[in-house]
Amino acid sequence: MRWGSPGPEFESLNSYFAVSGRLFSARLTYWKGDSRAAEYLETLHRLIESVRPINAHQGLK
Repeated sequence: MRWGSPGPEFESLNSYFAVSGRLFSARLTYWKGDSRAAEYLETLHRLIESVRPINAHQGLK
């Protein structure tokens, strides 16, 4: 670690979405200029789309 040197730069995206009336957030952070940024965004998008409400009959104990 070198004091006084600039730190790494990041890109960050916060997504908020609701499932069954509950609010969730997801944060994606990656190195600025990362050539795989589009892949990361697609993965976040798919992850959010895959969230399904838990069947009320199963419930959490």
